[in-house]
Amino acid sequence: MPNSSEWMHNNVVSVFNQVSPPELHSKEPKVSLHAVLRAWLPLAESVMEMLVECTPDPVAAQAFRVPRLMPERRVAASGCASIVTEAEQVRSCVAACSTSKSAPVVVFVSKMFAVPYSMLPSKGLNGEHLNHNHGHSELEPDEECFLAFARVFSGVLRAGQKVFVLSPLYDPVKGDDASGKHVQEVELHCLYEMLGQDLLPVDSVAAGNVVAIQGLGQHVLKSATLSSTKNCWPFSSMTSQLSPMLKVAVEPSNPADLGDFLKRLKLLNQADPLVVYTVSQRGEHVLAAAGEVHLERCIKDLQERFANVQLEVSKLLV
Repeated sequence: MPNSSEWMHNNVVSVFNQVSPPELHSKEPKVSLHAVLRAWLPLAESVMEMLVECTPDPVAAQAFRVPRLMPERRVAASGCASIVTEAEQVRSCVAACSTSKSAPVVVFVSKMFAVPYSMLPSKGLNGEHLNHNHGHSELEPDEECFLAFARVFSGVLRAGQKVFVLSPLYDPVKGDDASGKHVQEVELHCLYEMLGQDLLPVDSVAAGNVVAIQGLGQHVLKSATLSSTKNCWPFSSMTSQLSPMLKVAVEPSNPADLGDFLKRLKLLNQADPLVVYTVSQRGEHVLAAAGEVHLERCIKDLQERFANVQLEVSKLLV
């Protein structure tokens, strides 16, 4: 290796100068090893560099992901040519990650997550007071708010904008019945940029960015497509390599808490994309989780965070 001694000094020996003497000369070899590796390849910086170098940018990524996210449909265009044409134009904007003013807004909500209302910012970008009640009664300090974890695939999403919430079964050609089971029009409340555990209010989010959306808790269970037009194919449902395997029956220790318990159980089901809640033929409330640790976490969240009641948990069900 040319200039091997210089390379060794610059890349190996110099690392030891960044390690404190107590760590370098520790009696525990692992302490010294961790200190040297931490100075040589800092985890945070290394992971960030890997993401920047290996992850394609949104424009390049969406071009080859669209066939899977929004599969091309072959529909007989008789009587609905305009709908099919617009739906394909929307699909083209998604593929191009378009941020033009004329581009339709298309957003995919991959999951819902709960945060206490106390963690939401109290003031907007211009110092104005943010009202999180939105017509509801006075909020409890520990009450949970559901935010949608979403990515904008086309257009520019704005706070206060009205959008259509499309279920995975929605078909723009067939439309929807009067019950609005597969399509609803809703007004978004607030948009937040996610910075670790902090939420920063923003007025708008352009295609290619992720965002937390407030105002969808009553309309989205786990995932959905948001669009500024009804003539849009919904995204394919997300599939996970993990599936709920462990099942237990849960019920409140005090039967008087049953009504509130059921409401809170549905909140847990909404907050965790891997949780499945069902009612057995015997009337048991069955909670299914992806593993033992996941199940323990679900029971703890249900008992201490959502329901706040004592629970009776059965043995594992077969």
